[in-house]
Amino acid sequence: MVGQDVIRYSEAFKLQVIQECESGRFASLEEARRAYDIRGTSTVQKWLKKYGKQHLLGRVVTVATVAERDERQRLKARIKELESTVNGLSVANHFTRGLLHVACQQLGTTEEELKKKVGTPPSPGSWM
Repeated sequence: MVGQDVIRYSEAFKLQVIQECESGRFASLEEARRAYDIRGTSTVQKWLKKYGKQHLLGRVVTVATVAERDERQRLKARIKELESTVNGLSVANHFTRGLLHVACQQLGTTEEELKKKVGTPPSPGSWM
C-alpha cells in the first residue's frame, strides 16, 4: 500500500466490534464499520467469520430432491460436453479459415472473389 498506513486492530477491539454487531447494536456490518471508522470494506465481515457466530452473514441454502440433484449433475456434465464441442468447432473453423487464406494466396484471388466463382457453399448439414 503506497502512501497508506497499515492499521492493526487488537484482538480485544475486534471481539468488541463483533459482540456489538451480534447484540444488535448496529443494523449492518457496514454501520459498524462506519461507526468505528474501519477502512476496509470487508474487514468486519472477515472478523465475523473468524470470531463471530456467523448468524449475521448471508447464506444460501439449497434444498433439492435426489432427482433434482441428479438432474443438476447431468446438466453440468452436458454443459462441459457442449463447451468441449464448441471449442473443437472453434479450432476446426480457425484451421479451415487458414486453409482458405492459403488457397486464395496460391490462386491469386481473394476470399470474396472465390466465393463469387464457387457460389454459395452448401449448408453444414447437407455434407453428411
